[in-house]
Amino acid sequence: MSILTITCVRHLFITFLHVFLILLASSISLLAKASTEITPQNNQINLSQVRHVGENDCAYKSLTQAYESIGYQLNFQIMPSKRALVESNAGRTDGETARIQYLEERYPNLVRIPIAICHMHQNLYALKTNASVDRLGIQDIKLGIINGGVFVEKEYTHYNPVRAINNQQLVNLLLKGRVDAISMADKTFLKQVNQEQASLVKTLDRYNPTVPLFHYLHKKHQALIPKITAALKRLEESGFIADAIKNHQP
Repeated sequence: MSILTITCVRHLFITFLHVFLILLASSISLLAKASTEITPQNNQINLSQVRHVGENDCAYKSLTQAYESIGYQLNFQIMPSKRALVESNAGRTDGETARIQYLEERYPNLVRIPIAICHMHQNLYALKTNASVDRLGIQDIKLGIINGGVFVEKEYTHYNPVRAINNQQLVNLLLKGRVDAISMADKTFLKQVNQEQASLVKTLDRYNPTVPLFHYLHKKHQALIPKITAALKRLEESGFIADAIKNHQP
């Protein structure tokens, strides 16, 4: 075999190998993309949810309507707030029902759907018998919050708060005098106390922001994100979401 023939064979082999490697890399890229764009099985979406809600809950009402309009059924998995975020960020649930903005900064696998579906009126509650909280700054009071609640963690962690695992435990901390004040959404608080307990409590009016809440999906549902965004946008434009917020009952 001549040197020229050997050179041609070598050149052809190198060319073939180069083409093969390009095709292999493209296949791997396509497989990787496919693995991150997962179609929900049987059109079921499983969302992390911190508490049980009724049909008049604003998030439940708007999300159920939006998903049904694009052919999906919602299921809610109830779990503590912090665990819910861990599960949804890991992709073991499909997303979060209703959470505050900027959640994606701490949980990068979650994609925020940019239409507010609820508003949370967050108050500080204290016992009426505790007069000192009226004149003290928030940095000087013993504050209780829900462990893993994104808004309260963001707002109050630097005050070294006492953490409770659920809303009832948080209310009990206040009623038993173990904390000076607690942070909780107004309608959630009223659902946790009876009439007698409510009469013992006051709100600290200087700490009562209104916070918009958003739906989040795991990034593995890239193909679904524009569909649910459009569905929620239609509900927003029709006034459905505003009515759901107005008539919200937790």
